[in-house]
Amino acid sequence: MKFSFFNVILYKNDNPTSHNICQILDDIYNLHTPAQRTLQVDEQNFFSFPRLSTDDDRPQFRYFWIGKFLNERILEANYANDDIAELDGNAYSPTFMAYEEAGHLLMMQNVMQGVNRRVLEKFLNGFLPKDSEDNYEIKVIQQKNSEGLEVINPNTNIMSINIAIKTEYYNHADFF
Repeated sequence: MKFSFFNVILYKNDNPTSHNICQILDDIYNLHTPAQRTLQVDEQNFFSFPRLSTDDDRPQFRYFWIGKFLNERILEANYANDDIAELDGNAYSPTFMAYEEAGHLLMMQNVMQGVNRRVLEKFLNGFLPKDSEDNYEIKVIQQKNSEGLEVINPNTNIMSINIAIKTEYYNHADFF
């Protein structure tokens, strides 16, 4: 399973704020019906927010799915025989995400037919208020850091990376 990392920033009138999106995620999840948590992001694609959980030990984290309803029909089969049938209902591709409020950090599973950065922005922005004097927008910014890569020969095989963390001023329980 591969993941990408993003910073998720709430903007007010084109200025970044320090607000995290935990309350926005909670508000979307607490809408009464699944249809209220489903949004058409573009001409053909619908996305929904069916799952959200928190951890009592780490209340600053939100673990959730946002998934895409697939337009293509999916077939189900059994490896023990040749029976193939069309799957009943709507085919759905969920994308797992985890959000940490202090660093505005989002971890998103890479799913071929699932949610990407652009879709996540459109989905979350679709639930922000539109009738206020202020203009709110959520921006999802991919974390890319290529610092130091220019010193590595492209033909080099990296076998391991060692990371040393100085912890003399930190509580070790906060790291893990």
